[in-house]
Order: sequence, then C-alpha cells, then structure tokens
Amino acid sequence: DGELARVTGASSPRGAVLNEFCDVASDLALILPWGAVKYVSPVYAVGLGMLAVVTEFAALTGFITGAGRCNQGPLGKSDRAFMLGILSIAVALGLPMKPVGPWIGDLFAILLGITSLRRFTAAASGKALSAPASTPDEPAPGAAEYAAEAASRSTGPALDSPPRDGA
Repeated sequence: DGELARVTGASSPRGAVLNEFCDVASDLALILPWGAVKYVSPVYAVGLGMLAVVTEFAALTGFITGAGRCNQGPLGKSDRAFMLGILSIAVALGLPMKPVGPWIGDLFAILLGITSLRRFTAAASGKALSAPASTPDEPAPGAAEYAAEAASRSTGPALDSPPRDGA
C-alpha cells in the first residue's frame, strides 16, 4: 500500500505510479459490477465509478501545490471498500436492496462529492492530511519532504529501473 510505503520510507517512483493506478482500478472493479445488481442502474454505477476516480484525482492534486497526497475524508479508499464489502455481503445474503438501494447510492455519491471537495480544498491551501497524526490545519508529517523528493525525482526518468548486471 502506498501510505504504508510512504510512512516506512520504502516508497519509490515505480511504486507510487503502481499504487495510484491500482487504487483507481480497484475502485472501478468494486463499483462497476453494481450496475448488474437488481435495482441498481448501470448508468448510476458508472457515475459512482467516475466520482470515485475524481476523488482519487483530487487526492493527487496536492502534489501540484506541494502539499503531498491529500487524504481527507469522509469517504476515502478504505472506507469505500468497507462500505461496498458490507453491501456485497447484504446482497449475497439475499437481503432486500430495493427499499434502501436508492438512498445508499445517493449517500455514497454525496460522501464522494464531499471527499473530493475537501481534498481539492486541502490541495489548494497547500495542506494535506496524509498521516493519522495530522490535522486538517497542518501538513502531514513528512509531506513537504516527500513532495520535495518527488519533485527532485521528476527531473529524471519517469520510472526507476532495476540495475542491469554486467552492463
């Protein structure tokens, strides 16, 4: 996980790219199949998928302003996965989704919108929340150092490549 790599100092440019790509891909893999569930519109599932992508994009905009990754909530990646997991269990158990489905989808969309707004706002202010010890009023510990390191790496190759023996 990208956050774990950042906290432990094990991050790399290749890992950062893979982390962000896989975050978006997993969001879509978790959300889009809901379009095949009875009482869920495929168009609505695609819309929620797009909102999730915007939410992840909003987290990355902090790098543009030097704030680092903006992880403000209330519906971050882990929260989305947990919420969709609970809903999946409910469907698998045959619990009726028709009475609650529309308002759960609307709540999900509203929370994604709030999350995106908070992340864009944090990025615009230059203050990220990317570690549990942070508050919205101060940058995450190490955020400035991480942004400076990422910026210094951006002048070289886009991805690090492993050393070649004998070359």
